[in-house]
Amino acid sequence: MFNKHPKGLIAASFANLGERFGFYTMMAILVLFLQAKFGLDGKEAGLIYSTFYFSIYILALIGGIIADRTRNYKGTIFAGIVLMAVGYLMLAIPSPTPVANKTLFLVITCAALFVIAFGNGLFKGNLQALVGQMYDNPQYSSMRDSGFSLFYMFINVGAIFAPFAAVGVRNWWLSTFGYNYDADLPALCHGHLAGTLTPEAVDTYSALAAKATISGTPVTDMTVFANEYLNVSQQEGCCKSGRCHCSGDECTRGKTAHVCIVCRIRCGNFLLVLVPSEWIDTDLFCQGIYRFEFVRHGYFS
Repeated sequence: MFNKHPKGLIAASFANLGERFGFYTMMAILVLFLQAKFGLDGKEAGLIYSTFYFSIYILALIGGIIADRTRNYKGTIFAGIVLMAVGYLMLAIPSPTPVANKTLFLVITCAALFVIAFGNGLFKGNLQALVGQMYDNPQYSSMRDSGFSLFYMFINVGAIFAPFAAVGVRNWWLSTFGYNYDADLPALCHGHLAGTLTPEAVDTYSALAAKATISGTPVTDMTVFANEYLNVSQQEGCCKSGRCHCSGDECTRGKTAHVCIVCRIRCGNFLLVLVPSEWIDTDLFCQGIYRFEFVRHGYFS
């Protein structure tokens, strides 16, 4: 495929494929993320989305000016890659949902989107220019059209598979913790926690909550469900309430001082037993590494 083309075309094509894959994965879920994480309505989330998309294109002009002034296209492209990585990392840092300080976390999110947009501006247009420079060499000039066809084919490959990957990972992650995805639930969860749901919305919330639980177990505490569903769908999925959700004969302490035999602690769709008591009332007892240990040692029932 790349025979008779400059060697740099392979690296440029795969770099563009990876960048487009990450970009379109994020774009496929950005509005849903903003609504679920911060309880924004469609207009507010759409404003952030459109501003971000506008920044992608206007900052490409700034990136081109920087590269032309410095005459360092490779360095500018590398700086763009680093900035995009930093921006994605800022978005990926876990935080509780709903957030304790909505304004602060929303500002951090918007700052991360700006960093991504600026990195994209340094990267995107200059990479195309760099590919064009490869074919300024008379040895490869006759292959310019086919080279750019290959280059853009890899862009499209990344863009095609990104939305499917986003949906697949989202569904897999939620199912791991015993939930189905419903796009209407995050807004209803935020409304329930804020106490702003109408009677009709309360009925809808109850019905969707029951459908969202894979096990089919009736949801008895809608506040606990709202907190857990938002946390699972927006981050690592641990039970941030950090409480033993059981009572009466459902929870009994063993004879050992450091063991609590629990029958009804909900973490995703699992039942935790033999939980060391020092883990209760912390945020660590149902994180993935402990959950793995429980599964491995047969502590789930």
